[in-house]
Amino acid sequence: MQNLFINGKWTEASSGETFNSYNPANGEVIGSVQMGGIEDTEKAIRSARDAFHDWTTTNITYRAELLRQYLYRLRKERNALSELVTREVGKTLEESDGEIEDALNLVDYLVGEGKRYFGYVAPSTRKNRLAYTQRCAYGVAGLLTPWNFPGSILFWKMAPALLCGNTVVVKPSSEAPLTAGALVSYGVDIFPKGVLNFIPGKGSTVGDHIVGHDAVDVISFTGSTSIGRKIRNSAGIKEVSLELGGKNPALIMPSANVQSAVKDTVNGAFGVAGQRCTATSRVIVHEDIFDDFKTALVEDSKALKVGSGLDSGTDMGPLINQKQVDIVHGYVKNAVKDGARILCGGKSLPEIGPNFYAPTVLDNLRTDMQIAQEEVFGPVLCLFKCSCLDEAIEIANDVPYGLSSSIYTSDLQEAFRGTNELASGIVVVNNPPGAVEAQLPFGGVKESGIGREGGIEGIDEFSRTKTVYIDY
Repeated sequence: MQNLFINGKWTEASSGETFNSYNPANGEVIGSVQMGGIEDTEKAIRSARDAFHDWTTTNITYRAELLRQYLYRLRKERNALSELVTREVGKTLEESDGEIEDALNLVDYLVGEGKRYFGYVAPSTRKNRLAYTQRCAYGVAGLLTPWNFPGSILFWKMAPALLCGNTVVVKPSSEAPLTAGALVSYGVDIFPKGVLNFIPGKGSTVGDHIVGHDAVDVISFTGSTSIGRKIRNSAGIKEVSLELGGKNPALIMPSANVQSAVKDTVNGAFGVAGQRCTATSRVIVHEDIFDDFKTALVEDSKALKVGSGLDSGTDMGPLINQKQVDIVHGYVKNAVKDGARILCGGKSLPEIGPNFYAPTVLDNLRTDMQIAQEEVFGPVLCLFKCSCLDEAIEIANDVPYGLSSSIYTSDLQEAFRGTNELASGIVVVNNPPGAVEAQLPFGGVKESGIGREGGIEGIDEFSRTKTVYIDY
């Protein structure tokens, strides 16, 4: 049974309610979880508020050292954590291990940043005055994490929040509470009482209470754009960071290595069964190489082995639940009604298990179609043809989102035009859109969110600048 963690103690929910977490590959229950409610959330927030002063007045190098101890424990449990991610959200073991590695890299990076928590000294216009800035924590951080990366995204939020001197209340997705709970469990005796609190439960109760609470000072959320808008409207004047959806394009120019671009596009579109905000959801191919690219793309997509992430040789696992299967298939059906053509896939795979969907490639698309504009969050790739780089960039930018983009070319001018003109927070040259490294900021523009995670910018999300004047 996964319990709540409030004020230094594991505890049951005040309501006595529980819910189950399921393996999406076979529907089996893998664990039960206490269902936190408003009363529990209130206790967690008050615990975090009470602990804030003593925690934030510790030296940041001390807080970094506690993160180092946390990192050491997590490294020892890497294999077990990877398997839990696969069992709870369906990824292949390789994908799950990569996620845990990303989390470890981020914590490792932040440990070093504990010695670089810089402000700056500025010259004053007045005589005998010292003027400088220093970094300060906000207070209580409400961290709302998703199910698709339950390990790495938890640490992309929690680690910098703790390093900066905030106390935290973690609300994990109800689809992946066991992974988040296991990760939190390795830190509960490292940090002082009240600094780290964990409340699984419904977003409409626990999540909403955290977002609207006056004692919560900063909110960090990863999830859908629709929920992100609601959070932004409900949070008032709190500091808010939102990592939301994407409709990420890959542009394939004539000078590209077609074989490599096809392989990358398949991996980018169908890795994690397309359930990631940085998935390659559109590929825009120059007409000179379009036919060859399409033929190879369809062949490689059909060749993917779909199955349980625990099975050796599986290339793509299941979707998270039946609801998501229905959503994905609904997008595909609507696209076909609008004139799209299915080149492969386009159907569920019940013979494999309850939540599997075939890798799907569509063409004969218009840019104004629903499937070309909205995030599907599943293994569906939209194939477009372009006549030149100008048209490719126009198609790429003609969506509400702007998280990540990529361009494949060996032409330096094309590469730099792509990096300059693609309207996204991240641009990748000759690799899929999903590049993430701990020491660099991650985040988008337009409806893909506000704020950044990772890098120095990720620390900025959980700290504010205080200006100090000293006259002497």
